[in-house]
Amino acid sequence: MHRLTAIIEKLQKAAIAKWFTAKYPRLSQFISNRLFAKKFSGLPLTFLIIVFVANLFLFNEIAESIENAEWMLAIDNSFAKYLFNIRNTMLANSFFYFSKFGSYQFIMPIALVLISLFIFQKRFIYVISLLIALTGTGLTSLLSKIYFHRVRPVDFSFYNESSYSFPSGHAMYAVAFYGLLFYIIIMHTKKYQLLWTTVSIAFILLIGFSRLYLVVHFLSDVFAGYSLGFLWLLLSISILELKIKDYKKTES
Repeated sequence: MHRLTAIIEKLQKAAIAKWFTAKYPRLSQFISNRLFAKKFSGLPLTFLIIVFVANLFLFNEIAESIENAEWMLAIDNSFAKYLFNIRNTMLANSFFYFSKFGSYQFIMPIALVLISLFIFQKRFIYVISLLIALTGTGLTSLLSKIYFHRVRPVDFSFYNESSYSFPSGHAMYAVAFYGLLFYIIIMHTKKYQLLWTTVSIAFILLIGFSRLYLVVHFLSDVFAGYSLGFLWLLLSISILELKIKDYKKTES
């Protein structure tokens, strides 16, 4: 980061940079703020967003190739048929209600309570991280479903879903929302961190498996949901950690 900062400072002193600043002062100030390394809202956030967007584009290319591959379609259909054949009605009903933990209808009221609590505690960075995780997940899920336009495995589904299949929104929310929530809990828990970590992983995996057992998603839908949700979780945690470090530095 120090070397990158030194390079940016040299570029800012160049003749063309001075000309650009004189001709376009507002745009120049905006770019300068985005490249300022000593504040999180500057270069660190810019770098995180660039990396994140690049990963999204990369995921899109990989997902499109895999989704349309014959071998993936064969695995998806075979796995869906297998779970349909071994389905137990009582267990399916249990998973039906458990899977609701991953729905936005269930998550949003919890998120509103948490946001209110964090605002009351003046933990605004938690609010920002939570909003990034939820907004990013919601938009990515909606746009991806429209873009890929994949029909659900209706021949094997336990119940009918009206939206498209790829990727799994429940899996995305499970990783991004509950992953961030458990991360915050583990941050503030000195004891039983291993237990909390195990519980969080098991909980997130069970939400994804519940969608598979009910056969409302293909296997690749859930894997894609986990991957996208992890990207939003990673961005949210990065913002949370960097901002906390900045705060600690100003305090000291």
